[in-house]
Amino acid sequence: LWLVSGGARSIVAQGLLAPGCVRLTYDQGQLIVCSPHGRMAHLFTLNTDGTLANSAPFFRLNLSGDETDSGAGQADAHPKGWSCFATRLGLQLADANGLISAIIPLPSGRPAVGVAFGAPEAGMLWASCGKRIYRRRIASPDHLWF
Repeated sequence: LWLVSGGARSIVAQGLLAPGCVRLTYDQGQLIVCSPHGRMAHLFTLNTDGTLANSAPFFRLNLSGDETDSGAGQADAHPKGWSCFATRLGLQLADANGLISAIIPLPSGRPAVGVAFGAPEAGMLWASCGKRIYRRRIASPDHLWF
C-alpha cells in the first residue's frame, strides 16, 4: 500500500496479496484491507501522520467448498464497530472482535460486489451484485443481533 501526500509517495504496507479494498473504520482510527484473492482481511492502526502500524490478519472470511479465495471486493464499517464484506458467499458480517458472525446470501444467489451501511444512524444495509442493488433494514442499529 502506498501513502501519497503532498506529491510525495511512500510505501506504508507490504506483503499483502493484491489488495482490492481499503476502508477506514467509522472512527477513522483503523484501516481494513482485503483482497479478492485471499481469505484474510487485514486490520491496521492508522497513525496521525498517515503511516500504518500493528498489521494483523484480523478477519477470517468464510469460503465455500474447495475455494481458496473469498472474492472480497468491498467492505464497510458500522459506527458500532461491526464490519461487513462483499464476498462470493454474499455479505459476511463481522463483530468488533473480527469474528464472522453471519453470512447473508443475496436473493439472486450471485456473489456480492458492493456493500454499504446507510440511512440515518447506519440503520440500513445495502448490497450490490451485477445490475441489482438490495437493501435490508437493521432491526436495531445499536446491536448487531437484537
